[in-house]
Amino acid sequence: MNILLSKMEYLLAKFRKKDPIKEVTFEDLQAVLLRTQPPPKKKNISACDYNEICPKIYVGDWNTAKNLNLLLSLGITHVVNAAQGIGFGMVDTNEQFYRPFNIQYMGLPLCDDSNVAINEYFESVSNFIDDALSQKGKVLVHCIMGISRSATITIAYLMIKKGLRAKEAVEKVKKARDIRPNNGFLKQLAQLDNDRILNTY
Repeated sequence: MNILLSKMEYLLAKFRKKDPIKEVTFEDLQAVLLRTQPPPKKKNISACDYNEICPKIYVGDWNTAKNLNLLLSLGITHVVNAAQGIGFGMVDTNEQFYRPFNIQYMGLPLCDDSNVAINEYFESVSNFIDDALSQKGKVLVHCIMGISRSATITIAYLMIKKGLRAKEAVEKVKKARDIRPNNGFLKQLAQLDNDRILNTY
């Protein structure tokens, strides 16, 4: 019976003309981060640190998120705060902060900790970003420094909504901004990649 199943699987794979897909590990994603060169550091006049990752999606720091004049000049219509909260490592903005400027807001109460389950927000925040773009809006995704939590969220969006594999998404974001998601977040991105591949077969 096992031999028969193996033969059937072989024939099915041959029919599909696809090689077996290798699972992605967080070490693979670390390697992409190490070998991919970020863009040259911008010489901003202000203290704000942000980059456009792909058309209409920006990743930045807390200074950028609180600079309303800058957000309006960039045409930002939606903000994702991936560090919502009060205290060290958190950014204390909320929906009321942006409401007078007609900026839509989504807050994620995430610490930059390897044990935090950031993947619980992958689908909902990807939908929020996608809805913003469908309305011809522009999105800022930020945390404190714009290198771990916000980068991870943006990578997950590119995977879920744009169909990129994890390594492709990490490379794309790193080429646009110097990012460093923590190892726990990289593991969750690798798991997202493997789950999505598994579900396509």
